Amino acid sequence: GRELCDRAIAIDPSFARGQVYRSFSYTVGILTSESENVGEWRRQALYSAEQAVALDAGDAWSHWAMAEAAYINRQYDRCRTEITLALALNPNDADLLSIYGFIKVGLGDIEEALRSIDSAIERNPAVPTWHNWLRGAVLYQAGRYDEAIRSLEAYGQPNASILRWRAATLVKLGRIGEAQAAMKALLAMRPNLDAATLRDALGYLPIIEDLMATLR
Repeated sequence: GRELCDRAIAIDPSFARGQVYRSFSYTVGILTSESENVGEWRRQALYSAEQAVALDAGDAWSHWAMAEAAYINRQYDRCRTEITLALALNPNDADLLSIYGFIKVGLGDIEEALRSIDSAIERNPAVPTWHNWLRGAVLYQAGRYDEAIRSLEAYGQPNASILRWRAATLVKLGRIGEAQAAMKALLAMRPNLDAATLRDALGYLPIIEDLMATLR
């Protein structure tokens, strides 16, 4: 996907969406533990998001990319400004509402996060499976573990992030054997993943200490 973004940008350097999707590729790659150089991927996510906003500040997705990149770079005030602007530009975008919920729970507004996630489903009952990924993460951070595991399992074939959230949720539910199986699957998918890299990648989360303790 990122290679196609780079090719699109090379063909048309003014194509803002190319930079948006390039930024997303780095952000999602951090969430799914694809990179062993998390700092560089954070910088690349931020760079492309800044380019997208500079090229088309009227596109809600430019600000969405900027909000997510700011979030993983722990620039919380900037993140809050950008995600609010993105939603103001396109308040009925179900995908954006899901992201808004994921970010808002990290910024400490759990109730608004849950409302936003539910609004996304109301606007688009046939939501893509990745909405379940974000909803599961939001519900976990809200302490609603039974609902969280249902959402995470509704995602389908799990990625590394799903396996991580699933393992933590199962521990909270006391289902230790299943949690161990999820962690085994995660390490099979990402054999070079260690605690220090994971902590660095997810350090933007307000629950990072609890999450790391739960996954031990």
